[in-house]
Amino acid sequence: MGDEGEKGVAPLPELELTSLVTAARSPEPRDVLRPEREKILDRARRPHTVVELAAHLELPMSVTRLLASRMVAEGALVLCVPSNEPSEDDLLQAVLTGLRSL
Repeated sequence: MGDEGEKGVAPLPELELTSLVTAARSPEPRDVLRPEREKILDRARRPHTVVELAAHLELPMSVTRLLASRMVAEGALVLCVPSNEPSEDDLLQAVLTGLRSL
């Protein structure tokens, strides 16, 4: 089957907790039935890291990372690639901000 998963579905992108994502679309009526996805789309109107989303949604980071990965694969979220590599201080500050939000 190659690099594809079950039923010909492409593998999910590997997101780090510090991966920056933004919404590619607004929440739609179908998202009401999946409130976590609706909240992620609403919160990600501006770029957020996965750890920030987990803190705001009060969900485990592993669950949020999986949801965000699926949403990137579907095109509902876009993975933002920074123009330059963040410094160690920037990464630590992002983690501290996420932890304080918990």
